[in-house]
Amino acid sequence: MILKEDFVDLKTPSGEMRVYIVVPNDPVSMIDKKIPGIIFWTAIFQRTKGIERFAKQLASRGYVVIVPEIWHSHLPPGTVLEPNPEGTAKGNQLKKEQKIEAWEEDTKVMVEFLKSHPMCNGRVGTIGHCIGGHLVLRAALHPEILAAASFFATDVHNGTLGIGEKADTLDRFHQIQGEVNFFWGRQDPHIPDEGRLKIYTAVQKSKMNYTWHEFNANHSFLMDDDPKGRYDPDVTAQCLDIVFDLFHRRL
Repeated sequence: MILKEDFVDLKTPSGEMRVYIVVPNDPVSMIDKKIPGIIFWTAIFQRTKGIERFAKQLASRGYVVIVPEIWHSHLPPGTVLEPNPEGTAKGNQLKKEQKIEAWEEDTKVMVEFLKSHPMCNGRVGTIGHCIGGHLVLRAALHPEILAAASFFATDVHNGTLGIGEKADTLDRFHQIQGEVNFFWGRQDPHIPDEGRLKIYTAVQKSKMNYTWHEFNANHSFLMDDDPKGRYDPDVTAQCLDIVFDLFHRRL
């Protein structure tokens, strides 16, 4: 499928937020057809080439995909942090300088943008990995997020996200109304066994609609540009089958 890329700057309470947009551009298959929207939350480096490729893969299945710059209130538009020690340190620093509520405000803005997009049918899902996997769960608190795919979400089990490192995500699971897919790597040092168990216990207690998937994989197994060589295409393919089933059913 032919795709079309674009950028738009959206006004949020914490300043302008640049989003990367990818949509199908097939004049035959898209005639008089509206499609769901997907918010794709990145890792700390923002929009890398691997993120762009993954966004295109999502869009090619018939979705309006938008990728927000998660550090828009701290960094100039278009900034991509290098996946090296300096870039990692900067991203981890920004995690502690951002008001966690600001990401929820960003979600509200993006949901309204997608609902008004001429190609979108108004039904919205979300996907993300690493810090983006956590932001998926924060976004899913919005009642119009119908489907959410969270990959190896960091800082959920210990709440160390945002100013004060007191994220209450676990305590708010009961507010999630959409269906959630959780994906984890058993060899991921950022979310150890006890961390996943803590999250699973909270999920069970919340009574949310969910599925839980663990694989023999490391952190960042989803990204083909992972600088540490942890990308696993076989596991990724299995996960995407599950994700597209979720999006097909719910969106």
